[in-house]
Amino acid sequence: MVRRLRKRVPHDFILLFLSKNNLECPLFLNRIERLFVINRERWLTMKREAMSLVEEERKASALVLGVLCGLSEEGITKICMAQRISDDALEATARKMELPIAIVRRVIIRSILPGLCDHTEYYRVAKNKFESRRSSITEVTSIFDKYGRDRVFFLLHTELSMWQGSESVFESLIVEDGHLASECAGYLVKQNKAFQDVIQLLRVSRNENWINWRTLWSYF
Repeated sequence: MVRRLRKRVPHDFILLFLSKNNLECPLFLNRIERLFVINRERWLTMKREAMSLVEEERKASALVLGVLCGLSEEGITKICMAQRISDDALEATARKMELPIAIVRRVIIRSILPGLCDHTEYYRVAKNKFESRRSSITEVTSIFDKYGRDRVFFLLHTELSMWQGSESVFESLIVEDGHLASECAGYLVKQNKAFQDVIQLLRVSRNENWINWRTLWSYF
């Protein structure tokens, strides 16, 4: 079974939770933070790539670019040493960007932390699995064709995703058959549509001129 899940619902849950309760609920958020290993070198690499992208695209609409550029190297180091989001770093970045702390924290959890994991081995295994079965291409393309070729299908971290630029809709694609899901991922790796982090996705969407790519950026 294949289902679609519009991304704006689950990712906005954190901000909705905070706004309804008018608090930051450190216990709730700390549990989310601890799902990830916070790697300093990968974070600094994302920061450098974000700064480069901002130089190239002055009218950038992605909050993640501002947060990555706004977080100091010292702040990133503190977060990585503690393996949790430092209140000092949050407050300093929020002041610099003139944003509520809750939004800065949300951007970090939603768009930065997942990109600190190394998905190289997952991509390699998925690609090999896809290439090992002759029927894979037929099964995978039949799933993608079901939703229409007006969408761009890609892998963000390890999540099957699709962007329908004409409608400005960004969705997750949930394939409940694990073997088929892996083959879909392998196909996208082979097509160079697998992105280790959000910054890679933003750059490629702009360089390849995806339909309404600036609106896609606003999701991050």
